[in-house]
Amino acid sequence: MFSDSYLGFWKSYVGGLTISYWVNDGLMAIFFLLIGLELKRELYKGELSDLKSTMLPIFAALGGIALPALFHFGFNKGLPTQAGFEDSDGD
Repeated sequence: MFSDSYLGFWKSYVGGLTISYWVNDGLMAIFFLLIGLELKRELYKGELSDLKSTMLPIFAALGGIALPALFHFGFNKGLPTQAGFEDSDGD
């Protein structure tokens, strides 16, 4: 059905490498380079150059890191999935 053609598209080769490889390694590297350049510009000349205006994004980023982890550990406490994955041998 559609899933076979979709998976086939990502496994097709362009320039000797799969499209999945081009996206994961090539385009994502360019994406994060551009994000880093934009962040650098904002830190030196933009809205993030003042510490007072930077505090909200900093706390939002910290919350975006901490809250999902706290939810995970809260809902999985004492379960085999508490570590984030289950052992392959079933222990």
